[in-house]
Amino acid sequence: MFYTANFSQATAAWTNEEVGIYIRLLSYQWDNGSIPADYEMLARILRISSKKVDKILKNVFEKFDMNEAGNLINLRLEAERTKQVNYRETQAKHGKRGADIRYGKM
Repeated sequence: MFYTANFSQATAAWTNEEVGIYIRLLSYQWDNGSIPADYEMLARILRISSKKVDKILKNVFEKFDMNEAGNLINLRLEAERTKQVNYRETQAKHGKRGADIRYGKM
């Protein structure tokens, strides 16, 4: 889920470039599980020069924590991922139970 009010409030003082970078990092994390902490790799992911990484990421890095593997993660995104996984599992169980009731257990 994307909570627009929370996002807007949390990024209100950021530049458009910082907001875009934040979205790109969140998208990368969603697809890959975490973000590499290596500046060269970050520069490639963000499509900016490695010299610019330090300067531009000051505000954005506050939204990420280092995990045990040494990669960056946004804890809020991971909480949302867990909620989504739990929701899908619950829906699958309910669907199976409904099918069992309707068509009889096979």
